[in-house]
Amino acid sequence: MVHEDLIAIAEKEKAARKEIRVRCCMAAGCLSSRSAEVKTALEKAVNGNGLSELVEVCRVGCMGLCGQGPLVGVDPEGTLYEHVTPENAPSIIMALTGGKSAAARGALEHPFFARQVQVVIARSRRVDPERIEEYIASGGYTALHHDGSPGSWKCERLVAGTTAGISLANYFTPASLLTCAQAIFQASPFALVISVAGASFAYREQLTPSVEKVLPQVIDHVGEQIARLHSKPEQTYA
Repeated sequence: MVHEDLIAIAEKEKAARKEIRVRCCMAAGCLSSRSAEVKTALEKAVNGNGLSELVEVCRVGCMGLCGQGPLVGVDPEGTLYEHVTPENAPSIIMALTGGKSAAARGALEHPFFARQVQVVIARSRRVDPERIEEYIASGGYTALHHDGSPGSWKCERLVAGTTAGISLANYFTPASLLTCAQAIFQASPFALVISVAGASFAYREQLTPSVEKVLPQVIDHVGEQIARLHSKPEQTYA
């Protein structure tokens, strides 16, 4: 797989999306509060009202405000619903065609959201965690690509809690991001991310020949960065 393949996957995924997207949180907190049943009720309401060509119901990861779950979001209008139940979930679908929802509206300007900068779960509330196509369509993996011939590489410094830190989500798969981000930013004020241009993504867990060839240069560069930091006692690095 090459970069053009990722672009094609993203375009196909976006083209297949319907006009209205109803996002149902399926993370642990909401799931324990019957969000799976909520999702089923939403899907039945869509089909029962002949809206299947217009509305899609999808599961997403954590939407943040777990104590108010189950949470349901509606795009593109940007509405958030709290404490949704299988019983009042159908009214959310009715509200899309002029009806009134019996589910409580959530406040997107809630201090819980306003005071945080999301890094690890920046895409969680928008992406189905079991569909890699959605992650790719949201921009996942794009930061690994840079123009250059196979074997060219770049080193970028990412700082926690900044816009650069948010871009860390582009560098890892969803499964590995949580562990990496927590480990890096608890031990160090910043991280160095290395990307190497390769001819193919098909090698998966193995190094491509172009990466293997420049690896000694990359290791030397990282070593120089660490040595430079060790010369400044007020800074730490992991």
